[in-house]
Amino acid sequence: MITKSEKDTFKMKVVQFVMSKFNEENKLPPTALILNRKGANKIFPIPHFLMDNDRGKDKVHQLIIEALILLDPKGFCFTTEAWASTQMVDKPSKDPDRDEIIMLAFEFEDDDNEIMVFKIERHDDGAVSLLLDHERTSKMSYGNTGIGGRFSNFLKDARKARN
Repeated sequence: MITKSEKDTFKMKVVQFVMSKFNEENKLPPTALILNRKGANKIFPIPHFLMDNDRGKDKVHQLIIEALILLDPKGFCFTTEAWASTQMVDKPSKDPDRDEIIMLAFEFEDDDNEIMVFKIERHDDGAVSLLLDHERTSKMSYGNTGIGGRFSNFLKDARKARN
């Protein structure tokens, strides 16, 4: 079973990866990060073009599930840039007051899952900052209850498919 120390170390390494990658490129491709049973981290960037439509997103989802079935990891994180809105809208990308965010969805074999959200601030001088969005992080953390959506509950889905 995964320990708290292993979870914290994995989360720290994922945050460091995200910060480093974003600082290099001012963008972050969707990425799957896996904590394997030996404690090593595996990184699988996902090409942006696969995320352009529902068909591509469904294929990405299925590929991740198949990889998790084979690898049987202790931990997993899906990271992606996204739009977020404080308004109740179907598509935050249509909200003119939307925020640009990076979401890190952590999942662990003990179902102690967490979502971390960073707000992207693009400044007039071209500089870019990533700030931990405490409000969204606390609202979106989902513990043992799970949340819905295509890019959540990968480990649970892989366990179901394996059994």
